Amino acid sequence: MRRAEGKEIGDSGGNMTNSGGAKQRWQELYEATSAETDREKVTELINRTEEALMARTQELAHDADDHADERNAMVQASENLLTIKTEKLSYPPIEMK
Repeated sequence: MRRAEGKEIGDSGGNMTNSGGAKQRWQELYEATSAETDREKVTELINRTEEALMARTQELAHDADDHADERNAMVQASENLLTIKTEKLSYPPIEMK
């Protein structure tokens, strides 16, 4: 895990699994993104991670269960993706509120 601007990146806040015990796709992609050092691969992984996060958000919107832990982990992963974009891809910093 690395620290960036006072935050630790590389931790999505938990190990979310589906009913079969496997990690959610967004989390697998997020972990790969956090570990990747090649700029081109990071860009592709960020895009795929963001797509997976959106897809999972839509799935959870139609689920009667709360999934609060996963939702919180998804928010943390999204914030960490911004840090990764800033550090690894030289995006301009974004103020978090």
